[in-house]
Order: sequence, then C-alpha cells, then structure tokens
Amino acid sequence: GSGTRVTFQIDRSDGFDGDVRFDVAGLPEGFSISTPTVIQAGHLQARAVLSNSLDAKEKAPPKEAWANVKITATAIIHGQAVTKEAGTLGEIKLADKPKFVVFLTPDRQPLKAEENKAAPPADSPATPDDIPELVIAPGATITAMLRIERADKFNNALRFDIDNLPHGVIVDNIGLSGVMIRQGETERQIFLTASSWVPESTRLIYGISQQEGNQASRPVRLVVRKAAPGARPKEE
Repeated sequence: GSGTRVTFQIDRSDGFDGDVRFDVAGLPEGFSISTPTVIQAGHLQARAVLSNSLDAKEKAPPKEAWANVKITATAIIHGQAVTKEAGTLGEIKLADKPKFVVFLTPDRQPLKAEENKAAPPADSPATPDDIPELVIAPGATITAMLRIERADKFNNALRFDIDNLPHGVIVDNIGLSGVMIRQGETERQIFLTASSWVPESTRLIYGISQQEGNQASRPVRLVVRKAAPGARPKEE
C-alpha cells in the first residue's frame, strides 16, 4: 500500500523547448502510476509516484510482467503531435512493509487509510478517477493536509517534500525546519502559494518523505485556475 518516486527525464535538441507528456501503460495488476506526467516547457524532468495496492500476503509480479510496461513521450512539434517510445520501468521489487504510510489530502478531509486515498469532501464535486483535487488561483495561497499512518512503536520526526509542483507554485510558510511532522504526531497542515504569473494548468502532485525509503502518497490533482471576478488573490 505504499508508493515510490519515478523520474522522467529528457534531453532537448534542435531548439525544441515545449512541453513533453509521458504516459505509462501495461502495469501489472495492483500497481498504478500518477500519469500523464508533463515536463513543462524549458524544464528537463518531472516526477510521478508508482503505487501498489498489494497486501503483505500477495507476491510481487514476475519479472516477465514488467516487460509489458510501455512508456511513451508525446510533444507538439510544428503543430503536430509526435510520440516516441521511452523504454520501460524495468523490474520493480517489493520492499518490506514501511514504517509509515503517507497521505496528502485537501484540508479538513477525513483519512481513508485502508485505501491510501480519500474521496472528495462533501462540498466538492467528485472526479471521475477519484483523485482528490486542490484548486489554486494565480497569486493565491491554499491549504492542504499531509498525514501519516504510523506502524507500531515508530514515533520518529519526519521531513517531507511536496513533489511535482508546477513551476511557480511553492510550499509556503515552512520555516527553517521545512515540512515536518514532529515526533509522535501524525499530521501537518501545509500552505501552497502560486505566483501571480502562473498559467492555468493541471498537474498531479504528491507528498514524499525525505527519510525511511522516501515513502510517497497517492497523487492529488492540483488545478491552477484564475479566480472568479471579484475575488481578491493574495498580494505578493
């Protein structure tokens, strides 16, 4: 029921500076990945999280199953969509049960530990794929909740990153300690701030620990959308 980070990387040539979208197909049963993942214009990499829903009694898929995974990269070049094969993920092996499981959710949303994901809150529209959504306006700040479910007797303090944020959106108000869940605690409210120039976009983000195997949450869809007329975004 845990997740790990996957990095997509490109080498640019011939002056091409646009977006590149990565898609992954053919994952073995029980595994999912937070794609499509887009490397933004001018950037060289983006990250996704590979998750599994297997319990301790289930075995990892055989090596042959991973050979069926197909990664493709797509870009718009001179107005035409160009798709190239981008290899496979290789063989993925299951590690021992983690000391904690990570959850990233909209603020004040109840935790559904048995699925390592949460349904949208009652006052938010459901999404077709059940991925929770955060909506932020350029120039504004929103909150979200980072939570962990600890294994017995594991009470250590943990530091986290919020990964795959779009360019111009940062984790705000973190102080010198960064995003930390303190010893014995299980949650931390986080603040996301978008610069006023950030364009409208949609991107999958997730929380990931800096220690203990870099455990990652399932994805949350961050939607950058201009504020409605009359709204007052935060001044920078």
